[in-house]
Amino acid sequence: DGNCVLASSLDNTIRLMDRANGGLLNAYKGHKNDKYKIRSCLSNTDAHVLSGSEDGGIYIWDLIEGQVVHRIEAHSKIVTSITYHPTQDRMCSASVDGSIKSWTSEPPPAI
Repeated sequence: DGNCVLASSLDNTIRLMDRANGGLLNAYKGHKNDKYKIRSCLSNTDAHVLSGSEDGGIYIWDLIEGQVVHRIEAHSKIVTSITYHPTQDRMCSASVDGSIKSWTSEPPPAI
C-alpha cells in the first residue's frame, strides 16, 4: 500500500519499516545475507515478503507472522534480486550465476 519499506541489511535480516516514521513493524530472518546486496520485495497481494539468499535460494515469509513459509531451490549461486509482478502471480529472480528465472506462484513445498 506504499506505507511500508523493506530494508535488507548484511546481518541476515530484512526489516519492514513504517515509511512515515521509520518505526520497525517486523523483522524477517532465515536466509543468508552477510556479504552481498540482495533486493527483496513484497508479493503482489502484500501477504508475503520475498528475498534471494547467498545460498542460492528464494525465501518467502508470512508478512504478519514473520516466519519462513517456503524456500525455493532457485539458482546455483547467490540470488541477488527478486521482484514480483504487480498484477499476476509471477516473480522473477536474478543470480550471480548469470541466470534470470521466472516463477509462477504455485505454492512450492513447505519447509
